[in-house]
Amino acid sequence: MVMTYLIIVFVLAMAVPTLLLLVGRLIAGVAWVVAGLGHLVAASLFALAAHLDRHHQTHR
Repeated sequence: MVMTYLIIVFVLAMAVPTLLLLVGRLIAGVAWVVAGLGHLVAASLFALAAHLDRHHQTHR
């Protein structure tokens, strides 16, 4: 019984750093994707604003 418990604890102790690493990588990946999308949205909004601004200037 004690051996089984020790084996479980040992396996968990081995698995936890790996899981934390995977979770960290996942969070970093998600953050990177969100940052990339945010950048794209900001760039497209900026381009749209510039385009509309140009339209207003030509119609005056």
